[in-house]
Amino acid sequence: MRWLLFAFAVAGLSASAGCTGPGLFDRQSWIFGKDPPDDPALLARIGPTPSQRIALVRTMREKMSDPAQAEHTAAELAERIKTETDASVRTEIVKALGDAKTRSGSAVLRAGLAYPRPDPDAEVREVICQAWGRIGGDEAREALAAALANDTDDQVRVQAAAALGKFKTQGNMQTLAAALEDSSIAVQHTAMQSMKRVSGQDFGDNAQSWREYAQRGPAVDETPSLASKLWPWH
Repeated sequence: MRWLLFAFAVAGLSASAGCTGPGLFDRQSWIFGKDPPDDPALLARIGPTPSQRIALVRTMREKMSDPAQAEHTAAELAERIKTETDASVRTEIVKALGDAKTRSGSAVLRAGLAYPRPDPDAEVREVICQAWGRIGGDEAREALAAALANDTDDQVRVQAAAALGKFKTQGNMQTLAAALEDSSIAVQHTAMQSMKRVSGQDFGDNAQSWREYAQRGPAVDETPSLASKLWPWH
């Protein structure tokens, strides 16, 4: 009986769509997880499907490897992401923008991790963290530190902690040490792994040892050099 009522409801919705817009089954991508067929008339009414938009972004991504086209392509992608409502398409755009250091790309990545109102999709924010890790630099480190401290999703914080392991600066140790208090064990473990990469030290999963190391900083080597032994004035 329920299926019969559903069938009547579907029929009613399809009829109500009329000729002014796509019918219910034209919108398979929203209901059944499939894209509508590549019908030119249909596409003219509802626009490219998510998979078609992803394919276009991937084509544009290939151009990012050419320094002469990188900034222009990044600017195009930056415009596209402003109106893109599908998270999977935004994810592809971010992956493309993380391939090269461009002004437009950095602006998009900054906006995606701009707390307290970052991109609403956690997967997109994860990919942004990965992109910053590839790009590097002070701006990337600051954005990742903000994500590690402020993001509400455990996996985003994990990605931020992992990416911070690529920045071998002592100040970065303080940022990672703060993550040892995180509510997620996965974040804590990733932070310790990144601290190992940054410092070259290995205290395993001993959080207290990592805290103490981050607080005191690297030890100063006071062993006299061979030169100072042979020539005291060195």
